[in-house]
Amino acid sequence: MAANADWYGSARVGLQSLDTGGDSEITVRGYAARMGFKGEHDLGNGMMSYGKYEWAVGTEGDSANVTRRHAYVGLKGDFGSVMVGQTYHTFYNFAYGPTDQPWWGAGYAVVLSPGRTAQALTYAGSAGAVSFGASLYMDDSSTDNTGAPNDMDKTELGVSFDAGVATFALAISDQDEIAGVDPESVTMITAHGIQAGPVDLAIGYQTQDVGNSTPTALIIHAGAMGGYLHFESLDSDGGASDPTSLTLGYTQSIGTKTTMWYEYQAYDADTGNSDDDEDYLRAVLKVDWD
Repeated sequence: MAANADWYGSARVGLQSLDTGGDSEITVRGYAARMGFKGEHDLGNGMMSYGKYEWAVGTEGDSANVTRRHAYVGLKGDFGSVMVGQTYHTFYNFAYGPTDQPWWGAGYAVVLSPGRTAQALTYAGSAGAVSFGASLYMDDSSTDNTGAPNDMDKTELGVSFDAGVATFALAISDQDEIAGVDPESVTMITAHGIQAGPVDLAIGYQTQDVGNSTPTALIIHAGAMGGYLHFESLDSDGGASDPTSLTLGYTQSIGTKTTMWYEYQAYDADTGNSDDDEDYLRAVLKVDWD
C-alpha cells in the first residue's frame, strides 16, 4: 500500500510597531512560526488514513518555546472524512475560515473566532454542490451546574452550497451547560468566493444567543493582486463597547518558499478612551521548507 510522510516548517519573524494613544513602541517578534509532521497511508478500496502533528515555535520572550497547534488522526474515502483531535473544525471550516484571511489582523471585533480547538470528533462530507459537517466536543474535565460530568461539551454543525457565483455557508456552534459558564449558541452565515473583476470577496455575519443579549458581528474581506482589506464590526447589544477593526495588507513573494507580508491595522476599542485604541504596523519575513 502506498504511503507518504513529510516534515515541514515555516519560520515567521518580523517587526511590529504599536501605537496606543500617542505612545508607540517597536518590537521584533514571531508570527506563528511552526513545524510539524504529516502523513497518510493508502488502505485500499478507496480508503486513506492520515494524521498530523504540528507545533508552534516561539521566537521571543520567556513563555513556552514549543506548544501544540495541530494533533489529529483520521480516515477518508467515498463516505467523506472522519477526524479526531485538535485542529480547525466545523464552525471554522465552513463559515469563519473563509473570512479569516489576514496574516494577523483578524478576530479583534467578532463574536466568535474559534481557531484550532481540541478534543473534537469531526465528520465532513459532500453530495454534488452541497457540503456538510458536524463536530462533537468531549472534554472529561468539565461538569454541568449540578456537578455531574459532561459527556458532550459543544456541538458544531455546518452546511455550504456552491452556487457558482459564490459559496454560501451556514454554521452553528452550540455550547452545552458547563458549570460557571452561560450556555451560548453562535450562528454564522458566510458568502465567499464572490468575484468582482480582480477582487475576491467574502462576507460573514455572526449572531450569538447568550444570557439576555444577542451580540452580532459583520466581517468583510476583499483581496486582489496580493493586497487585501479586512473589516470587522462588533455590536455587543448593550455591552460596554462596540469595537471595530480595519486591516490593510499586502503579500510579496521574493523567491522560492520565501515571502514578505505587510499589514496596517487600526483597532477602535470604542471605550471613549483613546489610550485603548491600537494602531499596528507589521512587516514579516516568512521562510518555508518541506
